[in-house]
Amino acid sequence: ISANLAIYSKENAFLALGAFAFFNLLFSWKNSRIKINPVRKDEILDPILSKNKKAEPYSSPLQATGHSDRAKIFDGIILFSSISYPVIYFFYVFLPYHAALTYGIAATPLVIALTKNFLNYIFVVDPIITLLVLPLIGWRAYRIIAKREKPQVIYDSLLATVLMFISPLFVINLYGFHYFTPMYLFALPPLFYFIPKIWNEKMIWKILISTAGFLIFFNTLPFSLHFLTYSKYMPINYSKTLDFLVNEIKSKSSDKRVNIFLDGVERCGTQAWVYFNFSEFLLYKGLTAGQFDLKSDRENTPGCDSVIPIKIPVDQFTVFHKGPLPKIAKGDYLIVSPQSTDDIKNSSNKAYLESLNDEYDLIFKTKSMFAFPMLNLKEVMRYFLSVGASPGQKLFGISRKQPNMRWPDFYVFVHK
Repeated sequence: ISANLAIYSKENAFLALGAFAFFNLLFSWKNSRIKINPVRKDEILDPILSKNKKAEPYSSPLQATGHSDRAKIFDGIILFSSISYPVIYFFYVFLPYHAALTYGIAATPLVIALTKNFLNYIFVVDPIITLLVLPLIGWRAYRIIAKREKPQVIYDSLLATVLMFISPLFVINLYGFHYFTPMYLFALPPLFYFIPKIWNEKMIWKILISTAGFLIFFNTLPFSLHFLTYSKYMPINYSKTLDFLVNEIKSKSSDKRVNIFLDGVERCGTQAWVYFNFSEFLLYKGLTAGQFDLKSDRENTPGCDSVIPIKIPVDQFTVFHKGPLPKIAKGDYLIVSPQSTDDIKNSSNKAYLESLNDEYDLIFKTKSMFAFPMLNLKEVMRYFLSVGASPGQKLFGISRKQPNMRWPDFYVFVHK
């Protein structure tokens, strides 16, 4: 039951659990065909006294390699469930919603996008999986296939599970901070089992382990601290900003519709959902569609044409319609938020915020006293790359821009 629930919790889970069941069967069958030197009963009971005794051959339980019938049935059921999942997914998800399945679409060339994702996983998110578990999988595959080494049924099956779970993320070019997290349940037992055995085998393992430890301490932990504080302050500041806007708009005596611009937020792709969420919360908190309109004055990134990929009632707001970009006029609201993807127009750029004072009045802002900035090796490298670079310039697909500290604060301006 738990395995079937896990299969339907994430799209690639069926590959992981199917791989575990398949390799558990395969390795058990392979080991059952390996001849074992017989062991006498008395050698098990009394190996010292047995030197001068004769006894009948007896196979030690510790050397048993067979796979019980119950385990075979269990693996077979998991395999059947795993094979059934893509069939169900095809008819109930892919066919009705294939237009919304836009995974892996990137403006940069595929090779560069994959390289960036892999380096992000190594240097930013998860050096343990990428620098330790993946090489360990390759090493175990080499030992089993090339050296004909006896598989460790459970541990090697767990490694196969990890490989099949994370491989699709690279194939469809997905990068996220949490994608590898479920695999620690499967990756840690093999790590604790194999690492002590290979520690002195090759110097490369000591280098990989030391590098992973360095990256965790100086990169992953500060990055985690940033997201911990960011996730704490972000929803609170978002709610405070919405409450202010609702009270501000309700206090106006004019029946004219108020225009709201989200600075640095595109109106296509995943950024379109920022506008959708904003509109939904403003409506939920008491405003009507006749009291405000959402607009954007930012050009879309080339290749980003879609707006909201599924049918929802958003036609009442200008931002969800294609057409010429509107200009911010007197009395319009400009919100600088953490959701901005613009290199300059974001709430972490203090110089940009100060420059807005010439044309705008700041009427509201949040303050996150204990927020931790996004300090990691990637942002340090980005800083050195940005020296002498022109705006928008890239090097090997990496934006040469000033580091974004990602402060979780919102600023509300009104055009003078």
